[in-house]
Amino acid sequence: MHDFWTGRYEGTENGEVWMEVEWTVYSPLEKKSLMQVTTTGYQKSVAEKNEGFATMVFEAFAGAAEELGADSDFYAIVTGRSVKDKLVEQKSVGSEMIIPAVENYVTSFVERPQRVVDSAVTIRVGTGHGSGFLITKDGYIITNQHVVGESKKVAVVFSNGFELYGDVIRKHATRDVALIKVNLNSARPLPIRIAGVKVLESVYPVGTPYLQERQATITKGVVSALREDENTGLHLIQADADIQPGNSGGALVDENGNVVGVSVSGMSGPGGGSIGMNYFIPIKEALGALNIRLSSN
Repeated sequence: MHDFWTGRYEGTENGEVWMEVEWTVYSPLEKKSLMQVTTTGYQKSVAEKNEGFATMVFEAFAGAAEELGADSDFYAIVTGRSVKDKLVEQKSVGSEMIIPAVENYVTSFVERPQRVVDSAVTIRVGTGHGSGFLITKDGYIITNQHVVGESKKVAVVFSNGFELYGDVIRKHATRDVALIKVNLNSARPLPIRIAGVKVLESVYPVGTPYLQERQATITKGVVSALREDENTGLHLIQADADIQPGNSGGALVDENGNVVGVSVSGMSGPGGGSIGMNYFIPIKEALGALNIRLSSN
């Protein structure tokens, strides 16, 4: 059915749209074309929707535009520098350390939350505290560099209340990660998932917000975006999962309890409360900064 006056189709539509877009970057100062590139976009809708065709066209075009934005030559033209130039040189600290890869969990940790909680720790430094998590059976722990500061020794409190002193053996200030070692031989390390997260994927920060009595607090949210810091070029996971002071250095896990990130910072509103924009270091980059490699066995 079409509108009597405009001739516009008024029914519902479904289908698929594929388009090829040719872009030209033109400099009005130099009065010449600087670049020509062709990108593609695709969108499919199974369900019938009002103005479904127009929506598919817009989404397909958005996909083509996103592909343009990822083009390194286009980036270099519009910013005046290459992608490589933008990234802060991030040298790993220390010699390479190889740790055993823990087999990833494949069932929801909602069924057994203790397997995640047992691996979460509180890092106490002076009168303050942060969070951390075990990555090996013999007591290696990851946290934030800003949690340990200049300390060489910190108190590590486990979920059962057991407390040990740990040595800060590596720190990477730019990536804001640190490695602590406590004397253990039968700890439960969290499995590490190297594959990156996706937008809208469910994630769960585990840590000790505000007070030490809140140890092993778990919150839930989704990945809101994958960001790149404007000043450093370092990557961050943005999620609406709530974190507060004290959560820094804690694990961000997926729905099965595998580590995908490290809690690092959050944004607060005028009253000081969380506004649902919190940031996490991708675990792959945290390990890389500390020069830690998972064994393939």
